[in-house]
Parts: sequence; structure tokens; C-alpha cells
Amino acid sequence: MATRFKEGSLKKVRRKEGKAWVLRVIGINPVTGKKVERTPIFVGYVKDFPTKSSAKEEATRRNLTAQLNVGHICGKAKFREIAEHYIANELLSPMVVKPKSHNTVHCYVGNIRRHLFDRWGNCLAEEIEPFEVEQWFFEISRDAKGKDGLSWDTISKLRNILLQIYSHAQRNKLIAPDLKYNPVRPSELGGARCKCDSDYEAVILTPPETFAILNSLPLMQQTMVVLDAVTGLRYSVG
Repeated sequence: MATRFKEGSLKKVRRKEGKAWVLRVIGINPVTGKKVERTPIFVGYVKDFPTKSSAKEEATRRNLTAQLNVGHICGKAKFREIAEHYIANELLSPMVVKPKSHNTVHCYVGNIRRHLFDRWGNCLAEEIEPFEVEQWFFEISRDAKGKDGLSWDTISKLRNILLQIYSHAQRNKLIAPDLKYNPVRPSELGGARCKCDSDYEAVILTPPETFAILNSLPLMQQTMVVLDAVTGLRYSVG
């Protein structure tokens, strides 16, 4: 039987920034038998699209209906589809709970489209195996390609992006929730391993230890440390 393609419906919701349009579908919870709303996708703010027809035109322009239907064919979603859904609903959506910085978003989108799409874009997301990912990590590394390869630190970042894409896809029911369908699950559970050059280990300080260090510094250095802590300033040679 062919899977029904759902058009979805538009709904106004209240957000911190003002009223917004979302595109959603209504499904049936197989356990309770009750209707549930599945994965609302942000379309735009009402101030920018005052009528439902204008919001519908925007949803059509951005091809949001296709995103809405990614998870309807269980096991058939391609990696490119779940990654695009992650980009639209996690990286670029103003509705995300913990938004990333502009630079981080730019870096993630670039890595996804430059590296991940090139290798995995047309692969079925649930059929990508850990050993394939692990082998790919080595193939693109400097160990295999010399100076033309990627550092293991960069490859570790690619692995982290993969992990976030798969976590997003399973959280939104785009692919099956079983951990075995995540090729970058924890390595102790069979996920793809990644060699990393860094031996960095975070040192966690207690509040008394933190104040003891601050109090041991001259006033100017104390000010610099506090300023760095509250603003998130980073070291740069640029």
C-alpha cells in the first residue's frame, strides 16, 4: 500500500518573539489511540506573513511539506533528508531551545554540505553502518591522504555533527528510535570510533576553588578572568 503524502496544516502559536505560523500534521498515538501533533515546522512570524495564504506560499516556497513527510516512510529516509531537516529545524530555526552561535551554524552547515552530503547524502539513513563511517573517517584523514587529508580534530567534529543529526532524526521520529540505527552511537555500544589528536581533559573546579584562584590574582587579571567568563571571549591570533 502506498504511503499517503500529507500536506499538513498551518497553525498560529505564541512565541517569545511574537505570534508565528507552524506547519504540522496530526497523527494517532499507537499506544493511547489519541490524536497527537507531530513535529511542527516553523514557517514564519505573523507580522511577516499576516494571512494564512501568505504563510502557505512561504511554506511552499521553502518546500516544507516535503520535510514534513520525511519520517512517514519508515526506514526510507535518506541521510540528506534527515540532515536538511536538522538544518532547518535545529540550526536555522529561531524556535530551537538552545540556539547555536552564528559562526557555529555557518560551520555546521558548511561541513554538512561539503563533507557529509558528498559521501552519505543518497544513502538510506538507517542502513549506514558504523564500520562504513569508521572506514570513511580514515580515508579522509591525513593518515591516509597526507597533507590533503583532514586532521583528526576536524574529523571528530564531523562525528559530533553526525551524532546530532541522528539524535535529531530519532527525536523527531524521522527514523526508527532503536540505537542500532545510529552509526555514531557510543563506541562501547558498537558505534564508529574516531581517533583524536587532543588529550584535553576538562578540570572541574568547585566554587571555593574558583574564588581561591580569583583572589590570588592581581585586580587587573581578576577583571580579565571575570570578563572572559561572563562574555565567552575566546583566544584569537587573527
